[in-house]
Amino acid sequence: MLPLHRGAAVRRGGWRDAAGDGDLPTRLRLLALLRLKLARTAPRILFLLIGGTCVCLWFVFTQFAPPPFRVPHPPSGMPHGYGFGRPYFGYGGQDDVDAVPPEPADWPARAEKVKEAFLHAYHGYEEHASPADELLPLTNGSVNNFNGWGVTIVDSLDTMYLMGLHDEFDRGVKLIEKISFTANDHTVPFFETVIRYVGGLLSAYALSHDAVLLQRADELGALLLPAFGTPSGLPAYAVNPATGDVSGGWSGPATGWLAEVASCMMEYKYLAKLTGRKEYYDAANTVMRRMYDADTSKYPEGLLPTLWNLTSGDPVNGKFLPQFLFLFVCQEAANLIMRRFTDQVSIGAMADSAFEYFLKQYLLTNQTEPESLALYLRTMRGIIDHNLFLSPVRSLLYVTDISARSGAPSRRFEHLACFLPGLLALGAARLPPADFAPFSDAYGADGADDGGGAAEPSELERHRWAAHGLGVACGALYADMPAGLGADEVVFWSATELERVRVMRERKEEADRVRAAKKNNKKVGARAPPMVAPPGGGGGGRRPKVEPHPTLNQTAEDERLRWGNVLDAWRAGRYDGARNEYIEEDEDEDAEGRPQWTGTARGPVPGVRDPPPAAPEESPMRDYRSRNGGYFLRPETIESFFILWRTTGEEAWRERGWAAFEAIERLLRTPSGYASLRNVFTKDVSLTDSMPSFFLAETLKYLYLLFSDAALLPLDAYVLNTEAHPFPVFEWTAWEREKFGIAA
Repeated sequence: MLPLHRGAAVRRGGWRDAAGDGDLPTRLRLLALLRLKLARTAPRILFLLIGGTCVCLWFVFTQFAPPPFRVPHPPSGMPHGYGFGRPYFGYGGQDDVDAVPPEPADWPARAEKVKEAFLHAYHGYEEHASPADELLPLTNGSVNNFNGWGVTIVDSLDTMYLMGLHDEFDRGVKLIEKISFTANDHTVPFFETVIRYVGGLLSAYALSHDAVLLQRADELGALLLPAFGTPSGLPAYAVNPATGDVSGGWSGPATGWLAEVASCMMEYKYLAKLTGRKEYYDAANTVMRRMYDADTSKYPEGLLPTLWNLTSGDPVNGKFLPQFLFLFVCQEAANLIMRRFTDQVSIGAMADSAFEYFLKQYLLTNQTEPESLALYLRTMRGIIDHNLFLSPVRSLLYVTDISARSGAPSRRFEHLACFLPGLLALGAARLPPADFAPFSDAYGADGADDGGGAAEPSELERHRWAAHGLGVACGALYADMPAGLGADEVVFWSATELERVRVMRERKEEADRVRAAKKNNKKVGARAPPMVAPPGGGGGGRRPKVEPHPTLNQTAEDERLRWGNVLDAWRAGRYDGARNEYIEEDEDEDAEGRPQWTGTARGPVPGVRDPPPAAPEESPMRDYRSRNGGYFLRPETIESFFILWRTTGEEAWRERGWAAFEAIERLLRTPSGYASLRNVFTKDVSLTDSMPSFFLAETLKYLYLLFSDAALLPLDAYVLNTEAHPFPVFEWTAWEREKFGIAA
């Protein structure tokens, strides 16, 4: 018998029947239909709400630029086994008092090895990728990810010239002659195009004096000028060289990131010097004036935020919400995102190169633009006061983002931020001490004690100490890793997190002890032994108490680890630089009977110990955890090693650079180039199919300069832009001052 189908004679009742009942009033039928539609669409609405919230939260808490895809297996011949922990370098430090001095290194031979590495990478690019932008070193393919104009060629020209590779240089110039900047009707990113293409052409011209390079730089610089056509004069995110149209980035058409709007001043001022074109000078100088005159009253003194309004030329201050966030039905998550950026003061991504250019523009014009100097010293004082922290275990000095409102640190330490020790060292070496006096503390620029208290360091001393301490920390992130290379981003543990780890460890140890005791008792058939009282008495025979939850005040701990506060306590004798700990107020004498609060500095400067304490394998005691464990052939740490060696003469910086180069050679070399590393925290080698142009333009160039004689590219005669393109120091002539309107 067939099953009975529901028809007119078989009625279920309820709202479905009510909706189709012609005898009901029209209002009730409409209400029934509305219930039907709501019932069908409610799951969809709920799904969109939950999905949108998850996407927004993912956007807040994950990387903005994820690493490339994972390669299942490394190329044949890649080693897989290497020991944990790379050695620290620095003969005569506290941890190697009895060490034997190493044999003198053959630095010219090491420079030749870097040159060979460059030739290997560039010849692989020429064979498999030219004239595309970059080589894919695992698949021998190519990618056009920076305008399709052959960025690797332009970015690498000055490296070739410095290495004496004139055949490669000449081949590159011939290809550059054929580039058409207007062939494709699409926008190009202004910031990347200026620092890589315009900067690369200008530096190659400065070294070789090949007129073709200046001609192409002038042509491209003029095509990019429409980007400055915003009401404030701050450049837009992207410009179409063929039409002059501009467009915004992912933050929206009306805003720009600090690094993107303020990292063009060196290139356009040097271009104005070479061509005599006033419009180039005006564009660059407008950006500098906007930075100098900006209203930063809502931020701690001296600090600049990451997001700027292209209409007013002022910081956004939380007033702007990117349009794309309205695609998601999650206003709270959108507000969290914008607080992260409009309230953020950063030295890393989206801000880094702007701080470089404040100093480097001043040095490039032979120290003749006081506004640039003031911007640099003002921002560096703010960063040293607010953004530098000590790690809670090893007292590593690191720089991180902070909230402008609360001052709370994110404790994120980016590889990109490792340019800062080199920048501070460069300023401390090239600027006269008198320039630091207006920004120095009460006891004077020479650090002398004028008032009967502990002698405070001058701002110049703070710059030197910070440069050294940050350089040591950046090197430690390389030496700690099994790969011998630094992670792209780590997060330092907070004191609260460390206490939580301690609590969980104690609970685990207690549980393991109980399980072991029960297992023992089962084997021997005896009763469990009574609990033994802990040392020091108390507790009777009861189990030792485990603290149920962390009891630290994290805000107070952050303030205790803020480097500026630590320095104040150290100068007053309230912090022991040797033990890296505060001296409590109620301690009259230490264990050896010495008086405590003496009013004078005790031990070395906090955060500058070199080498730092060895890193235990246990992650929390190493002070940080991975946030993005990849090594993408970045140059910032090597850059700082180079400048620190040039300004101090300490060979330890060269040794650190050599250890990094050996790791690159050992792990990242492929048959056609060098690949990026997926995760430096593991012993397994997993490579990604990417060789950025900055590896040849910056990383290998800095390594070559680090191992070469100091007479090659002296720092008092050349200034390198953020892409490591060297420009010669110059002065404005009287005619140029009059034409450009430069005050005497």
